[in-house]
Amino acid sequence: MVSIYPCDVHGKRATSRLDSAYFTVVRGQARWSRRMRLCGPCLADILTTLGTHWTKVDIEDTTPLATVCGACQAELDGQEDRNAFFGTVFEHPRERVDYFARYCGDCASDLILELKLQQAF
Repeated sequence: MVSIYPCDVHGKRATSRLDSAYFTVVRGQARWSRRMRLCGPCLADILTTLGTHWTKVDIEDTTPLATVCGACQAELDGQEDRNAFFGTVFEHPRERVDYFARYCGDCASDLILELKLQQAF
């Protein structure tokens, strides 16, 4: 079996089913998002490198929101520094996993560039 679509990271079709990931960064009233089709190794790479900055969440989670940047650990003082990241990963055959993090302005910009998120209007 070969995937119909190419992996959004390495650009080639995979010999297995592709997983899906939806990433969004919200900055004030603006939103940057991207839906990605990913082969297993590319998804694992994203979760290994960037996923360490994210917290797994679920609907029943009552944990207080982070007050530090998920990437650089800087204290988030003002509203302008509170950029929210939301991620949803569908990794076959596992259940859906949701992620959340807060980022300072610079780290949010870096994340938007790294994941190639597009501004939604």
